[in-house]
Amino acid sequence: MRAARILVVDDEPEICSAIAEILTDEGYTVSLAANAQAARKEVRDARPDLVLLDIWMDDEDGITLLKEWVSEPSGAPAVVMMSGHGTVDTAIEATRLGALDFIEKPVSLGKLLHVVEQALKTHPVHREPLGIAPLFDLLADRLPWKPLMQTLRSLVGGDEPVLFLGESGSGRRTLARQLAVRDGREFFAVSLAAITAPQLHAAMEDTPTPGLLYLGELDEALPSVQETLLARLTRRDLGSGLRFAAGAGPGVQERLDNGRLRRDVYDRLHAQVIVVPSLCRYREHLPTIIRYSVDRLIAQEGLAFRRFEVAALNRMRRHDWPGNLRELENVIRRLLAVGGNEAVSLAEVDAVLRPTETAGRLGDDLLSLPFREARERFERNYLQAQLELAEGRVAKLAERVGLERTHVYRKLKALGIELPNEEKE
Repeated sequence: MRAARILVVDDEPEICSAIAEILTDEGYTVSLAANAQAARKEVRDARPDLVLLDIWMDDEDGITLLKEWVSEPSGAPAVVMMSGHGTVDTAIEATRLGALDFIEKPVSLGKLLHVVEQALKTHPVHREPLGIAPLFDLLADRLPWKPLMQTLRSLVGGDEPVLFLGESGSGRRTLARQLAVRDGREFFAVSLAAITAPQLHAAMEDTPTPGLLYLGELDEALPSVQETLLARLTRRDLGSGLRFAAGAGPGVQERLDNGRLRRDVYDRLHAQVIVVPSLCRYREHLPTIIRYSVDRLIAQEGLAFRRFEVAALNRMRRHDWPGNLRELENVIRRLLAVGGNEAVSLAEVDAVLRPTETAGRLGDDLLSLPFREARERFERNYLQAQLELAEGRVAKLAERVGLERTHVYRKLKALGIELPNEEKE
């Protein structure tokens, strides 16, 4: 529900600023540290998802800092090393110690973005902070959340697996984290859609107890991952202190029917099932949710306070929210990021929500056109809508539509679609 946080550690201000600008343009949240002492503080306080760490710095070298992080009980952050004087031996040593990759300076734009994307995908184990006041406590006595929260409370103290079924962005992982908090367990999460079998094995073996390991995107797991998971679930001993929870989408039954999800894996994970409602089912509570989200974003991300006009709130109530709570928070973040003391207006909300609503109508009137013309119009409308959702960033657009970035550039040019800000490779 937030942009990935990246810490850049380098004692050369020009390099720090250049890398930060590139990553910020790609939608990441970036912080900077000019030395090892500042880097330690950022890792301790901000818990970044990825650290780009220079090897040669004036106070302490990056290898020493990497060794220190690896030896800590809380575990090392995901680290990619950087150096303008790199050697093969240095790169091998860094990766042996736990770095995910190695980048030579001066940094190539394409290389930087590729390494960052891959590092965030291949380091899927996320340690979650406990004790955050959960939104769902505010909804606990309101429908449709009341019976769900009663069921969640009844599961505290057990060790049976729990399956959270619901749409993407509906709060499956957040509810699993809340179960861990109520149960006095540390919460860890992995995405089964972005993990290999060895990585999953390591995550299951390394998760300390008492703990709760949340297995996200169960319905997207590879066969080898499912096999590894089944082996671990089969030998799971009661009282071991490790509890499993999983998340899956509404299409999980189809995955079972066509054999892409193993029935024996599913059966072992749905000893208890919690169905998470989509946001459109409780839109009447949007003012409460928006107030909570505004307060949290101000406290955690330093965004400026803005109130929402009544007309703006009503417009948000009418939206279908296909991305559920994740989409809502992203919308609120964009509206707060504008800054200023003025209230959020209907026009601002409408400008943000309209692209997602028009995207579903891309096929209107295409049946009246010849095939080639219909295809070209569909591709143009489709990519224009996706580009708006990607906030004009080609890298994000390419990820959304599943195409290589160079192919997206060519397609946009062929269809006469101009970028809001011209990007250069």
